Amino acid sequence: MPKGPQVHKRRPRDPNQLGKLIVDISVGEVEDRAPAGPPRNEAAAELGRKGGVARAKAMTPERRAEIARKAALIVFGHSYSERVGTSETGAS
Repeated sequence: MPKGPQVHKRRPRDPNQLGKLIVDISVGEVEDRAPAGPPRNEAAAELGRKGGVARAKAMTPERRAEIARKAALIVFGHSYSERVGTSETGAS
């Protein structure tokens, strides 16, 4: 048994070694532990979950439409009115 803290290495990239590791985990010879990520600040995580909903409630429909138009320009490279050949008001 090695002394000191156990260092969990990444899973092997070689398919044969990975297969052996999976079998060893399934029969209980090796403990499967997910690598621990950085510690989370629960208060910040809760605020993050509320963020989008709170932002949408605070925004006017005109502002949401403006953001959607800007996103469409970025994604598609043109506005809808340019694509169909009409003005922003819908008149030809």
